[in-house]
Amino acid sequence: RTVPFVARYRAEATGGLAPPFLREIQDAFAASAALEAKRAKVLSALRDAGASAAAVAAAADAGTLAELDDAHAPFKAPARCSKAEAARRSFSGADAAARDLTRGGGEDALRGLDEKRREAVRLVLADLLAKDPRCRAAARARFDRGGVKAAPGKERDAAYRFYEGWSRPTRSV
Repeated sequence: RTVPFVARYRAEATGGLAPPFLREIQDAFAASAALEAKRAKVLSALRDAGASAAAVAAAADAGTLAELDDAHAPFKAPARCSKAEAARRSFSGADAAARDLTRGGGEDALRGLDEKRREAVRLVLADLLAKDPRCRAAARARFDRGGVKAAPGKERDAAYRFYEGWSRPTRSV
């Protein structure tokens, strides 16, 4: 049944709630169902991947889709055609060098590498950081705190002059 129908003809069952409140309940129910469906898939995938008990518990306790994605990210199978996978195939030492960089190895990890191999290490490093739950949480927090601003100065293209001086919090963009 539709929300207006329920609001009008099933008012006794809903306690006379207005349609906007019924829509909020409907949306919360749908979000909860989606979270539980994804949780079941993630828990199954984690068990199949042989994840630790702590990782499975983190996924089971996740309260949002973002938390669930963070718990699952380190165990996801790599994409077959990602740039990081191509970089791993082209340079077998890219993973070791990227891990050295994450441990604070600095430029020592890149010393002696040509530009093509350095780029391979950069791509693998980006992939590793994208799967790190702490890094994902920090990026999400920074995004929520920050803002988006239009570049200062006069816009040359008349179609975009409307955006001169525009500023907005990123969480509402």
